[in-house]
Amino acid sequence: MKGSTSPNVEIELIQALTDDYPFIFRVYPADDRIAFIRNDQYSREIFSHEEDMPYSKTLNVYTEKYVHPEDKQFFLSCCNLENLKDKLAVKKTYAGKFRAQFLGDVHYFKFKFARVSLAGEPLKIVGALNNVDELERDVQRRLVELETMRSILASSDMGTWQVIIRTERAPRLVPDHKMREVLGIPQDSTMSEEDIFIYFRSRVAEVSEKDFQNYDRQMIENRRAEVTYQWNHPTLGVRWVRCGGTCIDIPGGFRLSGYHYDITEQKDKEIRTQQMLDDNIAANKTKTQFLQNMSHEIRTPLNAMFGFAQLLSLPEGSWTEEERQEYSAHIFNSYNMLDMLIGDIIDVADSEHGNYRIEVTDVNVNEICRNALMSVEYRKPMEVEMYYTSDVPDTHIIKSDGRRIQQVLINYLTNACKYTQTGHIHMHCSTSENPGKLTFSVTHTGKGVPADKADIIFNRFTKLNQFVQGSGLGLNICQMVATKLGGDVYLDKSYTDGARFVFVIDNQQAV
Repeated sequence: MKGSTSPNVEIELIQALTDDYPFIFRVYPADDRIAFIRNDQYSREIFSHEEDMPYSKTLNVYTEKYVHPEDKQFFLSCCNLENLKDKLAVKKTYAGKFRAQFLGDVHYFKFKFARVSLAGEPLKIVGALNNVDELERDVQRRLVELETMRSILASSDMGTWQVIIRTERAPRLVPDHKMREVLGIPQDSTMSEEDIFIYFRSRVAEVSEKDFQNYDRQMIENRRAEVTYQWNHPTLGVRWVRCGGTCIDIPGGFRLSGYHYDITEQKDKEIRTQQMLDDNIAANKTKTQFLQNMSHEIRTPLNAMFGFAQLLSLPEGSWTEEERQEYSAHIFNSYNMLDMLIGDIIDVADSEHGNYRIEVTDVNVNEICRNALMSVEYRKPMEVEMYYTSDVPDTHIIKSDGRRIQQVLINYLTNACKYTQTGHIHMHCSTSENPGKLTFSVTHTGKGVPADKADIIFNRFTKLNQFVQGSGLGLNICQMVATKLGGDVYLDKSYTDGARFVFVIDNQQAV
């Protein structure tokens, strides 16, 4: 019975080895014999011996002629008969890998020995060799890629992690040292892996919670996922993070593995770039609208001047003196509107080309305020009261550019006249509102500024009402002048009965 089963075992083994091992042989340790069963091209060239050669001699000749010098001792110690007897006494198979040197190159081989004799029979072994050059090159290539990846990871801010999820157990997060740095966890921290998972998930920003839930679902369903989200770092604040990984099944749950790195700098750059793009698009749109408005703004006073001039050119007696004065006033007002419009455009162009000059002289504060009020008196509607008050004496003289200060005040007052049909316009100068400063304010009871426009009212080309005459440059010029003078302009958001515009400069008194 014992003898009848041994050949079946041997045949089955040889059949199983045939696909993976082109060179197969028998070894008979009792009488130190080797018998070749199947040879491939390499083995036919190498093993040109006759059948039934002593195994030990074949092993020594092969080792000396073909095994790589660095692997000779290893190969002999693995494949000698005494070692094979010891190894196969405790297990059915014994395998290894070595390098051979022939045909002008280094080749990789895999060997395998299996015991095919049954208990009580003389020991009989089937051995096999297979060239694994292609497999080894693939392994070496993968090792190089792995080492390259490790180097990249070591020199970057990218961390790697594993999350272990098992039924009826708390999830565990296993971070590498880089991941700990990214998460702000000290390397000597005694936090458990369960606590690290809780710590990590609790700091996902609220705005990113839904994105992270989708990421978890895709990871389980699709076996891989990526997500960009915001995470609350314990010391650096809100950070942008890129995370991705894969998921595999393990007994009782899942193991997720992946990467995690901080992309805040990159994301901030993207946001700034997008903001610049949006601003440029908005600016181009606004400029286009501005040019369209200019056509209307220039044509309106020109048409008025032309029309009323034609009326005044009619034969004497066509109009009463009162009507002639009214027509003349319309022509004068239209001229002033056109002159201010052209002046605004020139001021903006001078500023952009660096030609906007500040000329510091002695300035009488109350005098320039009254002059500004007189300059726009003709613009205010009849039903509006416009007046000036001051808590500085008429002898108060400062060192500044009076012409530019007056320009800001005139722009403020002109703007107030456009939006105030009834009520009052009040200009005031104060040294007490901002101690050490001069504070000019123009307050009107007309239409105020919507809350959502309060922060952009001083932007260039901004107009709250497209049907009100103006270039959308006046308030922007006020801001430009204030900056040149080292001052500030702003809208008083606390005033709700209309609008209150403020202009603050240094109270540098003349000696």
